[in-house]
Amino acid sequence: MKKWKLISSKIALDEDWFRIRQDKVKLPNGKVIDNFFVWLVEDVCMIIPVNKEGKFILTREYKYASGKIMTEFPMGLINKGEKPEKAALRELEEATGYIPKKMTLLGKIKQEPVKRLGDLFVYLAEDVVSSGRKKFDKTEDIEITTKTHTEVINMILNGKICNSASLASMFLFDKKFYSSKKAGK
Repeated sequence: MKKWKLISSKIALDEDWFRIRQDKVKLPNGKVIDNFFVWLVEDVCMIIPVNKEGKFILTREYKYASGKIMTEFPMGLINKGEKPEKAALRELEEATGYIPKKMTLLGKIKQEPVKRLGDLFVYLAEDVVSSGRKKFDKTEDIEITTKTHTEVINMILNGKICNSASLASMFLFDKKFYSSKKAGK
């Protein structure tokens, strides 16, 4: 397996929330692609908040590109120079009004490594309690809902939670936390 060779690169679109780079690349077979586009997205964090009763805190929010109201775990951008855990704490409180007793990094995921830069940092927020403080961005209108583990899994299986980041995050939670807890580890 060989890497592609970068011949040239330029910014094709530079907007506040959307930067696109246009690369000219040479494939290992010698073919040249003049317009391979890459989305230059910042790193993001997703938080799996669980309250003292063991229920998950999820958000419901209209997602413009899909045209649907979607249920997912809270997530948001990591600001330049900001540590991922600090961003996760900030995003959790801004979106839900909850703060955790304990935060644990469950993993770091490459979301779409073919056409998109930026990593997804997944955190478990344990024993969350309401701080009473929310701070929505100008595009946000978020409802909060709580679900049991079984309800979340059923929502995933029934397509009611279909955000790929939420699915991957729940997989990490189940493999790194829930499975071992059930086994008494």
